[in-house]
Formats: sequence, C-alpha cells, structure tokens
Amino acid sequence: MCSVVRHFVGDCWHPTSLELDIPRPQRVSELEEAFACPITFEANAIGIAFSRDLLPSQNLVAVASRKTSLSDVFRSRGTDT
Repeated sequence: MCSVVRHFVGDCWHPTSLELDIPRPQRVSELEEAFACPITFEANAIGIAFSRDLLPSQNLVAVASRKTSLSDVFRSRGTDT
C-alpha cells in the first residue's frame, strides 16, 4: 500500500501511521523503523494514514500509451482468464 502512495508523491514519503490486522510481533521497533511511523497491530482491517494534503497529488509517472486490459490484471496476479 505504501508503494501506491509513493508512486504519486515520491520515494521520500512515509505514512503517518499504519494499522495491520496481524498479531503484534515481538520486535515492533524494527517494523516501525522500516516504515518510519507508529504501527497498530490486531486492527480490524489494514489501514494507512497520510496527510490529506497529498490527496490532489498528480501521477509522477507518464501515463502508459496502452490501456490496461482485464488480461493484464489476471496476468499480474498469476492467474488465467
């Protein structure tokens, strides 16, 4: 999920906080250091918090000249159509 936001705002960005639906690991500090934010574990759903100022961000990568097809989506998931 972080990579989607970084696609629009750049690689230097980090989330304000994360919510993960997994049990709290023993070494939380390593994860918080890797994501550069506090992390809540055992959440009801996965969540990512970031500044609302980022919402109008433009795509930093040129738009592909070819539209994505349903076959492209299935192929990226490793499944057949």
